[in-house]
Amino acid sequence: LRSLDRERQITVISRSPKDTQIFHGVNAIGRGKPLRQDKAFKSAKLYINGGGSLVQDVTSRRSLWYYLYTINLAKKMGSKVQMFGCGIGPIEYAGDIKLTTKVLNECVDAITLRDPDSVELLEGIGVTVPEIKLAADPVLSLGACTEEEAERFMEKSGLKGGDYICFGLREWKGMDEKAEDFADAAKYAYDFHKLTPVYLLINPEQDLAVAESVQKLSGVPGVILPKIESPELAIGVLSKMKLTVAMRLHCLLFAANGGTPIIGVSYDPKVSSFTEYIGGGKCLELESFSAEKLKKRIDGVLKSGEEESFAEKMSKVINAEHINIETAGKLLAEEDDKGEE
Repeated sequence: LRSLDRERQITVISRSPKDTQIFHGVNAIGRGKPLRQDKAFKSAKLYINGGGSLVQDVTSRRSLWYYLYTINLAKKMGSKVQMFGCGIGPIEYAGDIKLTTKVLNECVDAITLRDPDSVELLEGIGVTVPEIKLAADPVLSLGACTEEEAERFMEKSGLKGGDYICFGLREWKGMDEKAEDFADAAKYAYDFHKLTPVYLLINPEQDLAVAESVQKLSGVPGVILPKIESPELAIGVLSKMKLTVAMRLHCLLFAANGGTPIIGVSYDPKVSSFTEYIGGGKCLELESFSAEKLKKRIDGVLKSGEEESFAEKMSKVINAEHINIETAGKLLAEEDDKGEE
């Protein structure tokens, strides 16, 4: 947004408004402050809702209702509304589908999406009024930290030279049974491809126990990274990997942004949608996942030239990310012109 207008005032609705203000240098208000949100919407020319998969009812129906409420409120207060670089779905309940279609058709001006499956879902539930464009996840607009910063973090974490394969795993139903398969594949990558397993924790509270279990079961040297505080550092570190295998969407996003080939293991449609869109191939489905399937994919990705071809595919997807901010710029320009009139 600052690339469009450095002077424009930005306000963020945040779970941690003080941290958001300090870290990003923007105004911020708490999610639990409805009166302050009302006031912010009244003066806003554009409300951006995104990114991620906010419009879905699998994680929480209340979460879906909250985001639809903010979209409806922003429009009622006179603001333009953009859903920005987001994924849509799954939406399972008939009432939620009906409500989503109504709110998006009545209250949203433009929707930029991060994957083709989301485009198809919106068409399927009858969202036809807003302008809908296929773009890419906003994470792909972020740059990596400097090489020196990435190398310093890696060395401090115990990675002092060598080739690495990264695993981005998480707690999920069935993971107790699948941990041995991941461990077997990690051992295979170490024994046959000379890649040391590295475990990235996107959410340490949910990811640490799984990483520790897989590392212990593998029986080979490996490193569980401490929490990485910034996306830029994560991108820089993952750019140093030969390959990333992940269930976590953001682990795949950070790796892909850094040009590292990926293998997705899908526990949620958003993971498979992303990997296929960026040219990362079909995901391995967690339910039918096995060590032999993953070993075969590891062999395939590490063939000569695979890394270079993936980097080329990624450059095209990264170029599509600018559609998100171009759309925001167009909506803001329309409101600025209206104000001048």
